[in-house]
Formats: sequence, structure tokens, C-alpha cells
Amino acid sequence: MVKKGCFLFCLIAMLSMTFMMEAYAAKASVWATPTVMTPDEPFTLTVSVEGASAGRPDLSVLKKDFQILSQKNSSAISVINGSTNIKNSWAITLLPKRKGKLTVPAIKVGQDFTNPITIEVTDTLPENDQADKEVFIETDITPSSPYVSGQILITQKLHHAVPIDNASLTLPEVEDDAAEILVLNNRPSYYRTVNNRRYQVIERSYAIFPKRSGEINIAASRFRAVVPDARQTGNGFGMFNMFTSGRSVRAFSKPITIDVKPRNSAYTGQEWLPAKNLTVYGKWSKPVDQLMSGEPVTLVLGIIADGLRAEQLPDLQLNLPKGIKSYAEPVELKNNKTNSGVTGEWIQKFTLIPAGGGEINLPEIYIPWWNVTTDEEEVAVLFSETLKISGEPMTEKGLEMDSSPVKEGIAVEEPLQEKIGWYVGILLAGLLLGGIAYLARCYQLIKQSQGDKQKHIDKVWEQLATAVKQKSAVAMQIAVTRWAKEIAGITPVTLEAIADAENGFLRTEIQALSEALYAKREVSWDGRPLYQKLKQFPSLEANKSQQDLGGLEALNPS
Repeated sequence: MVKKGCFLFCLIAMLSMTFMMEAYAAKASVWATPTVMTPDEPFTLTVSVEGASAGRPDLSVLKKDFQILSQKNSSAISVINGSTNIKNSWAITLLPKRKGKLTVPAIKVGQDFTNPITIEVTDTLPENDQADKEVFIETDITPSSPYVSGQILITQKLHHAVPIDNASLTLPEVEDDAAEILVLNNRPSYYRTVNNRRYQVIERSYAIFPKRSGEINIAASRFRAVVPDARQTGNGFGMFNMFTSGRSVRAFSKPITIDVKPRNSAYTGQEWLPAKNLTVYGKWSKPVDQLMSGEPVTLVLGIIADGLRAEQLPDLQLNLPKGIKSYAEPVELKNNKTNSGVTGEWIQKFTLIPAGGGEINLPEIYIPWWNVTTDEEEVAVLFSETLKISGEPMTEKGLEMDSSPVKEGIAVEEPLQEKIGWYVGILLAGLLLGGIAYLARCYQLIKQSQGDKQKHIDKVWEQLATAVKQKSAVAMQIAVTRWAKEIAGITPVTLEAIADAENGFLRTEIQALSEALYAKREVSWDGRPLYQKLKQFPSLEANKSQQDLGGLEALNPS
């Protein structure tokens, strides 16, 4: 009887221990967000373990098909009706290395394994996949059939009906470098009702100038964000948090194909200038009927073109008659950007000094241009001016020319051997000089290549400094992504990847930038801290030559 009781006791104890082990055994699961993506688009792989687990996930099995960009860990312990539940999660940001259907293999966590899952990397973008249209993008294009070199306005309207954090929207990309893109000033966000649902709308406007005629393709822009948990939304739309928990949302703009028309055959001008409006002007520092002989007067010539960049405008030729000396200053180019497009301005200042008194007629200046609104050629005219100059009358001065005759050489007959010696000597000297010239050219090319590289780096830093001066978060987004791609070598080129680089060296500053980009209300943004941290970015040799860049010091208040 005692033996039977002991047996029952042991059996009950073993069953109890088995149930307890099952209760605390680790249960690993894994999922990807999203499961379908485009090349160069990172995704989040979440590994979750419920119950007791020893160790971290073994991510070495992922390196064959994926680049590991970052990983974050969180833990939670809950007690319900006396039962303790432990949950550990790892959010791993991955970048696929190739296209196609890829398998995320089973990942070992402690003594347990996750199940394999499949993701797809494709060039074909899905339509906005929010069934209830929480987030979507509309794109407006004007005009639909533009001319080559003419302005195309593209406005992306991001609609979101839910709070968003950790948001990023990629910039339009023109295939084959077939157009120049300028970022325009953005209008403040606003609200709009669509299908009885209220959305906040954030607009991004761009001016695109095609370099050639024919079809030009603009890739779709990708939007990604996190909808925070309900307990995290009390701070409003604008509070960016790199560690926000919640569900991911995304949206895609539609790819754009634009049929660009060539230069109109009816145009008679030399420079092709398609614009909404174009004017030419002249400004004098003194009334033209009150000039004095020998005293300088300033003339400012300018061209203003609505729908063209300043770099596209031609130089004006000031055809002066005899009797006036002129000194031209360097040309000044200005691009005035609003959310309705670009207005380019060409400006040049001339100092004129009359040599004597009398009247001088300056000829008119005219510029043919093509009106894209009426689809007709027009001519901008700066009418002729008559200068009335007080002082002694002008005198004609003759031009002195060199009248000395050209001296010709005299041929001398030389013995054949002496000629051969001369020829050999000349040949050897030529080879020596040629070798020296070749080595000098190689050295020059090497120095030029180094100089071109440094100029390219300087231009990126100049773009960053300009964005800081303008206090433009959008311009800084473009500049900092260019910095990441061309100087720092960070991939993928997203704000999230830049924030995670070098163990989050730039995280705080990128958070502030993202808050300014996607805030519900207008945010006062100061880019100087981000600029300074970029200069201090670890392991970046290119930055060391930029420590004395003067573009930012002028921003500091005196």
C-alpha cells in the first residue's frame, strides 16, 4: 500500500513538472513587414519569443540573402491571474540582396526555432494596400505634354487619416538622368475630406526640366511610417520617436511616364526658351539725358523667365558704339522658387564711361522665346536708348597696326651626314620631351581627379550649408541623403538608415529633422546641430577636410 502511494505521488509530481515546463517553454514566432517590397527597400523582420528563452536569435543564417542594417530588442513581463508570461521581441531591419522570392530560414533562439517564411522583392509596385485608405498619395502633373527644357510641375499629396511616426517619403527619381529636378517651397499642411473621411495632407512640390524629348519615366515614390499604439498618440502627429511601437503602413505614388515634345519647328530663335513669360530689362544709375564725359554710369541688364532656370537663360550682348568704354562684372544667376514653380533671373552689371560729349544711340536688345501657354513664339524687347552726354565732343582715334614685314628664313644646303645627325638628335630630343610631357600629363590628371573629387565633396557640403541657412527641412532631407550616398556610403539611403548608422550617432538630429518634415503644425527647425554632427561623423575621412568649411559659421548669431 505504501509502495502504491509513493508511485502515485511520483507520477503526479512528474506530470506537474511537465505542465510547468510546457508553460514556461519558449515559443518562437517570426513575421515580416512588409512581405512584398521593391529593390533597395528595407523591411522589418520581427522575432518574438514567449516564455523562458536562453540567448539571442542567431542571425548568421540571414547573411546569405540579406544585409542586416539594425536590430532592436524589447522585453515584456505580464502577470494574469497569478500566471507569469515573459515575452522578448527583436526587430531586425533587413535589406534584400537580390530580386525574386526569398526565404527567411528558420532562426534559432535558445533551444527553439522559428518557422521559415517567404518574402518577395519585385520591380512591380502594388497599389496602395491600405484597404480602408488610411494613407495614400495623389500626384498632380502640369503640363501633361511639356516641351524639352520646359518646366514640369509635380506635386505629391500625401494623405493620412491616422497619426504617423518615423515617416519617410522617397524623392522622385528620373530614369537615365533624363531631367534635372529642383525641390520647390512647400505649402503648409492642410485638411481635406475624401469619401467622408478627414485627412491631413502634406504636399511636396518639384520642378522637373527634361534634357531630351521622347518618353521620360519617373519612378514611384515610396512612403513608410508607423502608426503608434493608442497610448502613444497623445502628443499628436508631430512627435517623432525612432523607437515608436505600432504597426507599419506604406503607400506608393504611381510611376509616371511623360511624353516630352521636341523644340517647335516654327521657332526662329537661336536659344530654345520655352517659358510662361519672359521679360528683359535695363536699369540706369543716372538719367540717360544727364550724363557727363569721363564720369562712369552703371547699367544693369536682366532677364526674368517664369518657368526656366537661370542657368538656361542666354547671355546678353551689349553692342556699344565707339566712344564708350565698358567694364562688365560677372553674371549673377538667381532661381526664385515657390510652390508654383521656378522663376529664373539673369543679371549683369556694366560700368560705362563716355569718352566725350554728344549723343550716342544704344541699339535695342531682343530675345525670342516660346510661350508655352499660347504655344506661339514671342519676342522680349529692351528698346533703344539715346544717351545725352555733356562735355567736349568726342574725337576719332585711329588704330595703330604693326606694319613691320614678316621675316622669312633662308634655306642652307647641308651635307647628308650632318642632316642625319640633326634628324637623330631632334628625334631623341622629341622622345625625351614627349616622355616628360606624358609623365607631367599623368601627374596632372591624377591631381585633377583628386581635385574633382574634392570639388564634388565641397559641393555636397555647400548644399548642406545652404539648407541650414534657408532653414528648409525638405532641402536638408535631399542634402543629407546625398551626403549619405556619395560621402558616407550609407545604404539604403533613408532617414531611418542614416539615424541607425554608427550605432545611432545621428539619431537625435535625424529625429528632429523628421519631426520638422512631418509635423502636424509648423515646427521651428534649426539644422546647425545636424550639420555639426555630420562633420564629426565617425570613420569618415572625407569629413576631415571640411572642418574649416566657412558656410556654417556665418549662421551663428553675433
